[in-house]
Amino acid sequence: MRIVIPIFGFARAGGFRVISHLATEWTRSGHEVVIACHDSSGPCYYPTEAKIIWYDDHGNVVDADRDRPDEFSMLRASIGMSRLLKTKFVEFDIILATHSMTAWPIAMTFMPARKYYYVQAFEPEYYMPRRSLKQFILFVLAYCSYWLPLRRIVNSETYRRYRNLRSSDVVPPGLDLNVFAPRPRESVHEFSVGFISRVEPSKGTRYAVEAIRRLRRQGTSFRCRAALGYGLSPEQIAELGIEVVEIASDVELAAFYRSLDVLLAPGIDQIGAPHYPVMEAMASGVAVVSTGHAPADEGNAWIVPVRDADALVQAVLTIHAQPERAREKAQRGLIDIASYDWVSIADRFLRRFTVQADRKAVTRA
Repeated sequence: MRIVIPIFGFARAGGFRVISHLATEWTRSGHEVVIACHDSSGPCYYPTEAKIIWYDDHGNVVDADRDRPDEFSMLRASIGMSRLLKTKFVEFDIILATHSMTAWPIAMTFMPARKYYYVQAFEPEYYMPRRSLKQFILFVLAYCSYWLPLRRIVNSETYRRYRNLRSSDVVPPGLDLNVFAPRPRESVHEFSVGFISRVEPSKGTRYAVEAIRRLRRQGTSFRCRAALGYGLSPEQIAELGIEVVEIASDVELAAFYRSLDVLLAPGIDQIGAPHYPVMEAMASGVAVVSTGHAPADEGNAWIVPVRDADALVQAVLTIHAQPERAREKAQRGLIDIASYDWVSIADRFLRRFTVQADRKAVTRA
């Protein structure tokens, strides 16, 4: 098959890791895969073996090393994407939208290719509360994108029927289990608690910080590590003895997880959806405290209520006091995460493409 994935830009977010890995696995399977990126973007953060091309506001393929535009206009980029698809990819079999804003130009471009929309989160909630006209417009566009004439594939059972989102196809995100894997720990080491520090309120960093504060006040002895450090003030870092760990690659991120005994993942929205810190820590053999994001459940993690720092504290104390139980849950997590290998996930995706093609052929006959 010939597959094109049009995007407005690359970023460090987990959704772009999904795009890069899917494209790589499909390329290795012998398919022609192209990621078409607007030329205002920086370089691809997550390496991929798929071909990358760059397009401008006029839909022209441009040199990757050209000077980047000073400003990005979603309207102009959408027009450029539509023109690019009609001129360069008219003979491709699959067009895959991976974001609500790229779903619009893809849906509005009339082409014979089969069009899919991989929904990795319920994006309208990212634009709430609507404090400006721009936020309101983005909210409406994201909400209405789920009614576009695209074949929706969601990444979680949670999204089969979520608000106005409907889908009959579910393919979860994958994980490189060669990178995120357990390693032997030193027989004697300081009990270590960590979290991924993010500025977005939905990630729940404030509750992880508050749990650390309460543990410190109780006199619990432990090492605290925070990856990235976004959203932490210098005062919080000094007061709570938080060691901020810079992360420049998945290898470094995996090493961060393996340095922990416990990962706190207190996300507060879209419970039940996949959450990469939960997946990565689980694959690294670490005890996970989660508010219920997939694939965490009572058998492989400690599930706590949202916005509840006390529950986080109690989970950490339980793990510290019951190391054997922690190891049992971590072992269960390794079993549960095994099916998320990228080769398996990419193959599941390809089967959805094939099934849809077969259904279309039967209908025509």
